[in-house]
Amino acid sequence: MNDGFTLIECMLYIFLFSLICTLWFSNTVRIYSAMRSTYHKNHTMLNLYTACDALIRDIRMKPPIAAGTLYYLPQGVAWHYTSYGHSVGWFLQDCCLIRFDGVYNERSDTWSHCTKSVVCNGMSSVLFRPQESGNAFCITLVSGSMKMERTIWL
Repeated sequence: MNDGFTLIECMLYIFLFSLICTLWFSNTVRIYSAMRSTYHKNHTMLNLYTACDALIRDIRMKPPIAAGTLYYLPQGVAWHYTSYGHSVGWFLQDCCLIRFDGVYNERSDTWSHCTKSVVCNGMSSVLFRPQESGNAFCITLVSGSMKMERTIWL
């Protein structure tokens, strides 16, 4: 009476168990990778929409006092919302979209009495373009491979 397993049977069971574990692990990694990619895309799009909505809210709460007080600058836009020179500006600096609030001097391109707020991190580029009518401008926000473009009416 020879009870038990032979060495070949034991090796076969270990091989089958290893194969099942390897397949399960590779599927788990693939599913996790897809979920992680989707999470990052959703998070990036949420950041882009939040930044754009904050800009729209800002320009509606503190609109430019005149059509000529909206300044399109490299990587940003600024405007005067009072006759005393109080201004708001949105600029891309160090991969962050930053909101400036203070006094902007358009001749020297400087800010004084200024507070800065980081609106969105991880931005690749920001582009502000005036529309032909002059009543609106287009904003393009790019973060990684995600791009969002919206028109903001004044």
